[in-house]
Amino acid sequence: MTSASLSGVDELECDPHLRAVQAVAAASRVGPLYLVGGYLRDLLIGRTRVRRIDLDLVIWGKPELFGRDLVTALEGSLIRLEPETVRAIVRSAGMIVQIDISRSKGETIEDDLALRDFTVNAMAVRLNLPDRQAGELAAVIIDPAGGLNDLREKRLRALAPSAFDLDPLRLIRAIRLAAELGFTIEETTRRWIIERASLLGTVAGERLRDELFRILDTVPAAPWIEHLDVLQL
Repeated sequence: MTSASLSGVDELECDPHLRAVQAVAAASRVGPLYLVGGYLRDLLIGRTRVRRIDLDLVIWGKPELFGRDLVTALEGSLIRLEPETVRAIVRSAGMIVQIDISRSKGETIEDDLALRDFTVNAMAVRLNLPDRQAGELAAVIIDPAGGLNDLREKRLRALAPSAFDLDPLRLIRAIRLAAELGFTIEETTRRWIIERASLLGTVAGERLRDELFRILDTVPAAPWIEHLDVLQL
């Protein structure tokens, strides 16, 4: 664990969506519950989402049971995505809030984070500690891969070359994230992408379309389209 010093750390304490999840977790008495992924990353760099809120939670209990408690408390709906993942959809202040709840893919949260794509997405914060007062979140980030430093350096770095083998969509997602965040793709990661560029042909067209449209939605988009060519995508 490491104490973060980025501008958005204070948002962990007052973010209304996290406080709502924490309140339901306290009432449900679930096991360890962690916020992971892009929403945490964006909070830490002070990036505001204006269209849709996407939270990713990792749980050691049963995702569907906690999901039911969540949508009951927040007046939403629940969708089963996979045997170990459910999605809660609620509305908050006129905005759609999507909360994916998954069972951990490892014995520890560090094991789960090791299977993710980029270091800036491989961080976590626990939302429910037994000795924490209600409504209080800790600004202590679990960061085994050095994602906080990459955030400070505005650098996108893959955890391992196998990240692209596990899901080749991550090849183009690297461009999309760099475009949206204004980050530089680290040199070793660039090499891994070029070496595996042919794997992109195995990805479903609609998934590629969604990533491409998000790249086109950045301003300016042209340099990032050129990046697709440079990285042989």
